[in-house]
Amino acid sequence: MVDAARQHGWNVMLVTGGRGESDVDDVLGSKMVDGVVLMEVRVDDERLKLIEQLALPAVLLGMPSEPGEVPFVDFDFESAGRLCVQHLVALGHSHIGLVASPPGTFEKKLGYAHRLWRGVAGGLQEAGLAFHGLPMEPNLEGAHQALDTLFKEKPALSALIVHSEGMIDLFMQALEQRGKAVPADISVIAVGWGELTKHVVPPLTYVNVPAVEMGRTAIELLAEDGPGTLLPAGIVAGSTVAPPPTT
Repeated sequence: MVDAARQHGWNVMLVTGGRGESDVDDVLGSKMVDGVVLMEVRVDDERLKLIEQLALPAVLLGMPSEPGEVPFVDFDFESAGRLCVQHLVALGHSHIGLVASPPGTFEKKLGYAHRLWRGVAGGLQEAGLAFHGLPMEPNLEGAHQALDTLFKEKPALSALIVHSEGMIDLFMQALEQRGKAVPADISVIAVGWGELTKHVVPPLTYVNVPAVEMGRTAIELLAEDGPGTLLPAGIVAGSTVAPPPTT
């Protein structure tokens, strides 16, 4: 986002916090900004009404539950979830689990976490399969707790969809500590930014979240006032997915 803004001769000021409308008021009151990119868009986000009333160009980096006048850019997380399910089902998997984003993303009602969950659940339903899933705390203990819960609920799980968000290393470590070989014992497909997966061994099969393209597109939308867009999902082939074990 910063690189794209520099190409337009703009500087970027990052406003952090979690006070909702107050954060927007602070930005407007500063009279230091010529445009706004709103991040971490939430389900029923209270800030959207204020953003729509701005006398400034504005863009949402995240899709609202009900798109309005303000353009947005986001990744199609719901399609990504369905795509993961379809890929695994095509290989013969019928017992699939979801290791979702940390509980905090659901508590904050961040839209992307809900849409990925909805996509996986919808894909499993369409395939006539049961849903097994839960959020994972972003630490090694959380990875073990997630695996404990999922395998207790469904011991026959043969594939896992992991919404990694930087925690795929911990998850793969937890599987290794349990003696689970990937993909001989269990297949793993992740959804996350590809830069966080390059060092995973074996090479990870994943759906890439195009973080750089999202940031760049947000700035271009701010410059051009174009329509909102969802960036498409696609699978990057790796070595962590295979047909389910036969025994």
